[in-house]
Amino acid sequence: MVAGARNHFTHPAPATNSMSDRYFVDTNILMYAHDNTAGEKHEREKTLVEELWRERKGVVSTQVLQELVINLRRKAARPLDTRATRELVADYLTCRSL
Repeated sequence: MVAGARNHFTHPAPATNSMSDRYFVDTNILMYAHDNTAGEKHEREKTLVEELWRERKGVVSTQVLQELVINLRRKAARPLDTRATRELVADYLTCRSL
């Protein structure tokens, strides 16, 4: 270690500590939550996502949102139109993102 450098492994940054009550939500979870053709997975993930966002514990990254857009527009059994996709992403952006 360089002289005078702080050891970040023993003293995590405050932002790291504040994440302990939050949960990173992966693209697959969001896809199932919004794909109403996914049956039981849809119901389970929809409930999970709604709970995480209601309690403000869910966190998504920009990359996850980008992947979600591509999947909802191109790969979903019932693709979303541009307007619906924008509204959905805007909703996630008003919550928490990394």
